[in-house]
Amino acid sequence: MLVMTSSAVFMAADSRQYPSGKDTIQKLFVVPGHAIVGHSGIGVIPFGDPQNGAWDAAVEVERISKRVPDGDGRHQFDFIRLELLKSLNNGLARRSREIGRRSPKLAVMFVSRDSSGRVFFAREETTVVSTPLGNDQWRHHAEAGRTQIVIDRQRADRGLWWDVPPECPVGERRPNAPTPASIAAFIDDVARQSAACTQMIGGRVRVATIDNGGARWLKE
Repeated sequence: MLVMTSSAVFMAADSRQYPSGKDTIQKLFVVPGHAIVGHSGIGVIPFGDPQNGAWDAAVEVERISKRVPDGDGRHQFDFIRLELLKSLNNGLARRSREIGRRSPKLAVMFVSRDSSGRVFFAREETTVVSTPLGNDQWRHHAEAGRTQIVIDRQRADRGLWWDVPPECPVGERRPNAPTPASIAAFIDDVARQSAACTQMIGGRVRVATIDNGGARWLKE
């Protein structure tokens, strides 16, 4: 989720992976400088032979976040989304079995705020498309959706955005304040609304911020 005030932006994410139930998945990374990137959705794609490893969204987003070039927010976001699409397709090329969930998706959220207060906030969702080849063999590839530019302006005073499973609506819930404790309580409240939501949302909550001094962790 993202919270914006007149002096800073805050991005937070839980650490639960569905359907494995692991609470150790890092979904949020600070980009050196003035940006934060987060991912959600499909997390791990095992390769054809389990001993050969798997494609891991957290590993790949962290790797890409460390290589983001200097530039404005749109330029940096384009670098991240294109690199992530290439990485995902490389991973899918090594998977010949059925993936399981129908048309799984991978979403990436990115926010930057420079020292003058200009905010760029964007999101893109990529869908995994699977084609049966017969004899329990499949071909998979990823197709990027339309890039959503949520904010790209000099002055952005306030706002609240979230990315949650459709089964877990936020409704009237809101964080009480732009603090790590309040943001974590908000995420926990959304997770507790049903057993299904608790399976998909929860675990450790990380919170990062960007103000005039740059991007940094508040709760890592």
